[in-house]
Amino acid sequence: MQPIFITVCEGPDLDYYRSLLGDYRVKRAHTYRAILDEGITVAGGSDTPVTRMSPLKGIHACVNHPLKEQRIDVHEAIEISQLTRLKLALKMILRGIIEPGKLADFAVLSDDPYRVPGRK
Repeated sequence: MQPIFITVCEGPDLDYYRSLLGDYRVKRAHTYRAILDEGITVAGGSDTPVTRMSPLKGIHACVNHPLKEQRIDVHEAIEISQLTRLKLALKMILRGIIEPGKLADFAVLSDDPYRVPGRK
């Protein structure tokens, strides 16, 4: 799934989808909370080159979903953006966790993603 589509394509309040689908059906757009609650594995992406690759923007879109009932927490968003994607691509064998024998694949962030305020 491409969470970044929420902010890049649909607009911060899903206005574009709402204009196409109407108020009732727009509630089925990017249903991350509902999908995770059903126990379905979700891997996030950006669909590059359709949108720019930006895992942090994808995480932000999941945590600050325009529909409050579809928001997920920061930990779940990081899992979708990074670890689940690696697991499904069978790359966890070489990366995804910092330990001896694995590739050093990590990012240093200027802010703690668990402390950045979310959308109200």
